[in-house]
Amino acid sequence: MNQLESKVKDYFTFWKQKDIVQLSKLMDSEIVLQDWDNFVVGKQAVIKFNSDFFDSVNLLSLDILSIFFEENTSFTELVITIDGTQLTVLDKIVFNKKGFITNIRAYKG
Repeated sequence: MNQLESKVKDYFTFWKQKDIVQLSKLMDSEIVLQDWDNFVVGKQAVIKFNSDFFDSVNLLSLDILSIFFEENTSFTELVITIDGTQLTVLDKIVFNKKGFITNIRAYKG
């Protein structure tokens, strides 16, 4: 497993554990997160966005179906279950040269 793959798997492990402290250690200060409903800019804003989301759900699970890599970018197909509702999601995560996440783009469907 290379360093990028390890960081991606760590990201999803921390996310499903609702571990905002460990998630924040992976983020660049200028991170951008975009999903089908939200556009969030900056580390503190992304941390707050995730914290608010984690506080709003009781049961959260995530299964990685596949991961592909292209240079500093990962593409991960996931099945996420939020309080019994299952979603299929594709996450595109971009890392900078220092290994921090600069962009997360989530696609539902």
